[in-house]
Amino acid sequence: MDIWPFGRLFPRQPLENSGDSMTDVPAWFSRIDISACEEHFEEVERFADSSGRKEQFLNRLKRLVWGDVSDEELTVWGRPCKTARARLYKDFAPHSFEFVLEVMYEDEDDWTFQFNGGIIFHGAHDNGGDGGAPTYSVNLSPQDGWSVHT
Repeated sequence: MDIWPFGRLFPRQPLENSGDSMTDVPAWFSRIDISACEEHFEEVERFADSSGRKEQFLNRLKRLVWGDVSDEELTVWGRPCKTARARLYKDFAPHSFEFVLEVMYEDEDDWTFQFNGGIIFHGAHDNGGDGGAPTYSVNLSPQDGWSVHT
């Protein structure tokens, strides 16, 4: 069985003159750890794709892990880092995740906790994030899509 871990976010493309396929998975995506919620992640990515929100979902993940900054340029609290990662977990809110953000500083060999929170999906089902069910998360202005909450 052929397993492609990036599903609909980065679909495989056939290579010319070969039976293989590949895609350009951005470097920042290697900072996302979905090992604790692979099935839920696949469900959310299918939802994002089918609802026309794929790009917005990717942008939230990218911003969470400093996706515009290479590992060579990454600094946190003024300290150079080897890399960073966000470990995702299934949240109780629909199409949402809990996360733990960690970094590995240049002068250390272990992950250091930075902060935790949620990547929460908002929309008509929670009035854009008014604090009520089913997300119990508040936005300052109504949202339609994913928001990072810490």
